[in-house]
Amino acid sequence: SHGSWLHVVQDSWFETGHAAKRYGVGEICVIDGRQILGESSFFCALGESVNGPGGYFGATLDGLADCLASSRNTSAPFELVWENFSGARERVGASLAASAVDVLREFGVDVTLR
Repeated sequence: SHGSWLHVVQDSWFETGHAAKRYGVGEICVIDGRQILGESSFFCALGESVNGPGGYFGATLDGLADCLASSRNTSAPFELVWENFSGARERVGASLAASAVDVLREFGVDVTLR
């Protein structure tokens, strides 16, 4: 169901005039790895952490990179705290988890894994 929800959020986000960027104002964003069951739920959790309920921040690693690139000049860098990372890494796969962290860090996000 997360894949369907991610599609709805993505469509809604752009239909309401939002761009692929960070609108959140908080310096620290938190995602709970216990809620991440797979790739789609990771992107749902990240979108809501960064941009609030129903928020979007990419649906793929390329989409994440687009959102981060678009956010560079419009918002301050932020910290992402990924709680319960090890369990989420098992469910999304070590490769996706490592790649997501790499992309975030490449664009200046301070990622803390707990």
